Amino acid sequence: LKQAKEIRDLLVKNEGEDEFNYPKSIKNNGCARAFYDNLEECFSEVMSSIEEPIVVEDLLTQTVLKIVNIFKEASKKPDWKNNSNMRNKIEGQIEELFWDIEDMYGTKFKNIDEILAMIQQIGVNNY
Repeated sequence: LKQAKEIRDLLVKNEGEDEFNYPKSIKNNGCARAFYDNLEECFSEVMSSIEEPIVVEDLLTQTVLKIVNIFKEASKKPDWKNNSNMRNKIEGQIEELFWDIEDMYGTKFKNIDEILAMIQQIGVNNY
């Protein structure tokens, strides 16, 4: 029992430490953190190519929150996970987010199809 408590304490401690690495607006949302973790590298890579200074974390956080809202709305529909029209609608809305970022900053995301597939998978698994 003592060993189990020690392990639990270690896990709880580590979870608490991880939360400090996330922006305040998403630190208590596991799904948002999953999107954030998986999109962080591609956002940093893309945003490093632009000339004007931008806080990548802020743009990433705003984008993640928009993606979370898209999935929240979609998940209100019955059997949305198996509805190809709904899945296409979700993908289209997320793709528009990325296009807006590309247009706004004059940059281009590499492997956008892979990014969209990864986002869909995370969303389906978490909602």
